[in-house]
Amino acid sequence: NVWGQHATYLSEFVIWARENNARLIVIVWPALNALEQSAPATARVVDYFASQGITVVDMGVALQGRTTAEITVNPFDAHPNAAVHALAAQLLAEAVTSTAP
Repeated sequence: NVWGQHATYLSEFVIWARENNARLIVIVWPALNALEQSAPATARVVDYFASQGITVVDMGVALQGRTTAEITVNPFDAHPNAAVHALAAQLLAEAVTSTAP
């Protein structure tokens, strides 16, 4: 039931982009302190957007195999550190300049 509601909200982004002739690129972030545990949830989001022909940057895949300490600000702050932000920026730039939808 929760996924159905969430998918409805996600579809509103897709509809808006199509109605406004805007290219939508989505960055999907996992829980950085629980990469493997959040993978099933982020995969649903990635799959949804991909099924709609939307370009997706999957940070869960990009960060696979890295430890929490390698990707977060510090043990008390699970936000992405500067290196992860740089990686996300690089992947987004690649997505923007690609010819894929």
